Amino acid sequence: METTSKELTVKQQTLLTKISKAGTLTEVGFAKKTHEYTKIKDFNLKDQNDKKYFQHGLSVIFTKASNMVGIKDPISPNNKQDILELILSRFGGLSLEEIDYAFKIDRYGTHGEPTPHFQLFNAQYVSTILIKYKVWLRNIRGNNNLPISKPIEKKSMSEVEKALLVLNGIIECFEEFKISGKIPYGKAYVYDVLYKRGLLPIHTKRYREKIKRKAIKRRYKSKEKKHVDRKELKSILHKIQIGQNNQKIQCKEIVLETFFKKLNSLNKTIEEVL
Repeated sequence: METTSKELTVKQQTLLTKISKAGTLTEVGFAKKTHEYTKIKDFNLKDQNDKKYFQHGLSVIFTKASNMVGIKDPISPNNKQDILELILSRFGGLSLEEIDYAFKIDRYGTHGEPTPHFQLFNAQYVSTILIKYKVWLRNIRGNNNLPISKPIEKKSMSEVEKALLVLNGIIECFEEFKISGKIPYGKAYVYDVLYKRGLLPIHTKRYREKIKRKAIKRRYKSKEKKHVDRKELKSILHKIQIGQNNQKIQCKEIVLETFFKKLNSLNKTIEEVL
């Protein structure tokens, strides 16, 4: 028993060292290494030592985060349990290193004003910061051509697993849109799912032309056009007109943005319409 306890202590110290080291990386450097970190869903929480190892790491991260933003009172037992359930149910795809880094970049105002905590460290506060982190990570990967995920061996999935994967992707897309006002990088497929379910407006010829005009207008206003010569810009606009490649994705994103804005204005959740 004593040997096991010592081994656990060593593992915990090693984890804290890894988390601290990860926190010193640049934004792009950190984004490149996220695939190397152990994800929460990969911890064997049925093993008591692994469970203590994981919970200790999470406790240290949240205690530090709470202190760094000036929250005076300690995190209550009820909030600790609620936050743990949140992490396990919605953010199992993140690592402890990522959770720590998420609070760091939020404090530093990397993606806007730091999240207000109102002297309360609870599940809502944690959830907002982690969603903002996922938006930030997608943007960093997209802007620097980093892979979204590491290559994995293909394995067959059941229809139920596929359906759950798609459902979670749609919910995540909507949650991130509410914070950033944009469709997250790599999430244009949500359009295809919602369109097949008949949840998007009927795509009449007039509607399609309207979306294309919006895409063209957006392209004109973008900073990118300052670096594109007239001939290349004309080619891009033509691709939008005929619905080609990345320009087609932009049109899908505009349709999704309009749909999500409508849901927000009606105070509806994506779960309700699904």
